Amino acid sequence: MTGPEAARGPQAVARFLRPRSVAIVGMSARAGSAGQVILQSLKLNNFKGDIHLVGRSTEPIDGRPVLKSPDELPEGVDLAVFTLPAAGVHEAIEACARRKVGSAMIFAAGFAEVGDQTTQDAVTATARTAGLAVVGPNCLGMTNNVDGMWLHMLFAREARRNVEGGVAFVGQSGGLLGHFQRAADGLGLPLSYVISTGNEAGLEGTDFVEFLAEDRSTRVIALYCEQIRRPAEFLAACRRARAAGKPIVLMQ
Repeated sequence: MTGPEAARGPQAVARFLRPRSVAIVGMSARAGSAGQVILQSLKLNNFKGDIHLVGRSTEPIDGRPVLKSPDELPEGVDLAVFTLPAAGVHEAIEACARRKVGSAMIFAAGFAEVGDQTTQDAVTATARTAGLAVVGPNCLGMTNNVDGMWLHMLFAREARRNVEGGVAFVGQSGGLLGHFQRAADGLGLPLSYVISTGNEAGLEGTDFVEFLAEDRSTRVIALYCEQIRRPAEFLAACRRARAAGKPIVLMQ
């Protein structure tokens, strides 16, 4: 599937949650930077796919070459993790679109949440035209405890693997997401996925419910939604989850 249809839905979510290759766009040699945190997370979780670095360094980082632009990426990278400031996001999305990147996670704030809807809409339009699934902007990251993937901007940690019968939490609020994850850890509650969706310029809660309704490792779906943009599609996804025997807990 190519074009706008590829930018959303269960297959787009799968490219994001289960990438076979990752590019860190905005890589820095500075210890503790978001790019370094993502790289350390990939290494800590023994990511087996290709890792590409894009940044300004003139020297290799961690023994890996640093590309000067996403335009230098090989075609078809599954996930680009943007550790760029907001001002560089649209240009980087355009380059990723040209390289047929499958999905992008954007940490940067400074878009619709502060009144800049125009720039966010431009990012959305560019990505959807190219079939590029966007998570964020203004998000904190994701945890996949089924396949062992942890990609958060604040710190690196080893994810669990092969969780079954878990709770999947999808939330627009990164702060609430963090509290939920810590509470679940304290209670010994198995989490299949924890996903920060931020401003939802691309993938929305509806897309994730569609994916999770069919996910064998997820037993319960918990959502924190600040806005439901496609109510008819959202309700249809909820019905599919109910038919699969999966309760949905919705917080607004």
